[in-house]
Amino acid sequence: MSRAIFIIGPQGSGSSCLAGALHVAGINMGSNLRGPSTLNPKGHFEDLPFELLASREDAIEREGEFRAYFDERNKSPLWGLKSYQIALCYKYVLPYVNCRILSIDRPEEGAIKSSLAKYGHFRTREFIEHIHSLIRLHRKNLIEEYDLPNLNVNFNELTDNPSEMIPKIIGFCCEGIDAQGIDIQAAIDFVDPKLNHKRELQ
Repeated sequence: MSRAIFIIGPQGSGSSCLAGALHVAGINMGSNLRGPSTLNPKGHFEDLPFELLASREDAIEREGEFRAYFDERNKSPLWGLKSYQIALCYKYVLPYVNCRILSIDRPEEGAIKSSLAKYGHFRTREFIEHIHSLIRLHRKNLIEEYDLPNLNVNFNELTDNPSEMIPKIIGFCCEGIDAQGIDIQAAIDFVDPKLNHKRELQ
């Protein structure tokens, strides 16, 4: 059976770094990924077809499109998806996948400051705090409601010591399945401490 690895965290939590590490290791994060930006120079690693589907106001009416998307992704034995949207529309996602969760996070102030640096020109601090709280709450609910395997990943620990954290993360992702072809060293090399923006404000 295909296995999906879902990376869920508030914006500014380090999810792009983690998704990129898994992608270069050989866990495909999607066929049409959002590329780099000034504050995410290595890329965002969000699969745009899913983002477009999940962000639609009528997503609740598009169950067939969710199913078609995941039927296609499930053709791979091991694949990944990074999106905080999973936490907000999980009832239209989880029926179609066998998944594990990587809950990426960092101290709240660091995530808020990172989000403000990226989106502060059109989002207030209050709005960002609200969205972050909502994502964390829904992430907790989906893990508990579906009794999903979950690994909590601290972004600071990941960027401080990737040689220790990455094997642990890959081991969780690949537990009980054939991990042939997974390049742990490529994932370790991808993690750059400079990707951890706003650490000084935490």
